[in-house]
Amino acid sequence: MKNKIISSALLLLTAIIWGFAFVAQVVGMESVGTFTFNGLRYLIGVAVLLPLCLIILIRKKDTKALKYSLMFGAVAGVIMFAATTLQQYGIELDSSGNSMKAGFITGLYTVAVPIFELLIFKKKTGAMTWIGALVATVGLYMLCVGDGFGFALSDILLFITVPLWTAHIMLVDKIGEKIDPFLFSAVQYFVCGTIATACAFIFDRGSLNSVS
Repeated sequence: MKNKIISSALLLLTAIIWGFAFVAQVVGMESVGTFTFNGLRYLIGVAVLLPLCLIILIRKKDTKALKYSLMFGAVAGVIMFAATTLQQYGIELDSSGNSMKAGFITGLYTVAVPIFELLIFKKKTGAMTWIGALVATVGLYMLCVGDGFGFALSDILLFITVPLWTAHIMLVDKIGEKIDPFLFSAVQYFVCGTIATACAFIFDRGSLNSVS
């Protein structure tokens, strides 16, 4: 029971941080390009996690966990790069700069996860999960979408991120017990940040000059 409370509290904290991130993304796109923003945010994440990873590598000798963290962290990093790039471009192309709409569309992965689990892995989900997904969809819509909601290019890009984030969550769910969470996170951030930074030197040269 205690573990369930702690895990639920951590997920709630994650949702709060995740929500604030959309506001930062809207503000960030006013100063730097998509790849520059994503490259910086994820490489900063690597820098924050690096001391913890070094401690883990020194104290733990679990080579299997290290192997899985490196391998699946790289895969997750590629997925994250694709999802965050489309997400940032979607927010940038939205003329209204509405971070709430972006949050609503991206949040649809909460509904997509049980659907994909059922279609791909034939994993049956309880009725409460489907009810929760439906309530979450209605709630997200009511909170985030005002009058005049329509489909633009920005919306389509954001919708494409839904299966990508779903794949990311399903990957973490399947290999969660085989990896070290800190090492896995650092690897995926490094891969995502490195690819984004490389693209920034090609596509965001003006943004890089403004940062320097």
